Amino acid sequence: MDPSIIRTVFAGAAAEQWFNAELFRHIASTELKGLTVYPEVGKRDLAVLVVPADGGPPYPELFVEVKLVYYNYRGSTRDAKIAKLVEQMKPRRDGIRCIGFLLGIYAHYERPEDVRESFASFRRDVYTRAKRIVDDGSAFRLAKPTMETFVPEGAVRIGDRLAHVGVVAQYLVPKSK
Repeated sequence: MDPSIIRTVFAGAAAEQWFNAELFRHIASTELKGLTVYPEVGKRDLAVLVVPADGGPPYPELFVEVKLVYYNYRGSTRDAKIAKLVEQMKPRRDGIRCIGFLLGIYAHYERPEDVRESFASFRRDVYTRAKRIVDDGSAFRLAKPTMETFVPEGAVRIGDRLAHVGVVAQYLVPKSK
């Protein structure tokens, strides 16, 4: 997909819904032997369900949660969003596993001289906060040693303004036992 289209989406208000829809599309388009995927199951962003061979009703195997942290969020709000993702992923009594996606959305309309944080600095800050919160006794770990570039930083015209947008991503997985 054209990066300018993706940057336009992430500069807008429905970025999480778009990402969830794309994630759903990706999972649904893979060969899921004995599985299917549903959106918005029991307040979960996505659910991968087992489809019993005997024709019984599908049941959840894995839940997927997504949270976005934006450039314009202050430190305490960034922490709160990451902590909310970790909270939503807590081990369940029914044993259904959870994974989480954390996206850092670097999107602003500021003039270069007014930018308070570079894309690289934003990436480091979101990763440092995520690592601290996840490492603080949660049952999860960050899957990678850095926030990965999902959409390289670049400019996109939104009407008569130029938006600067880049997206970094990380996923949280259960700690190995």
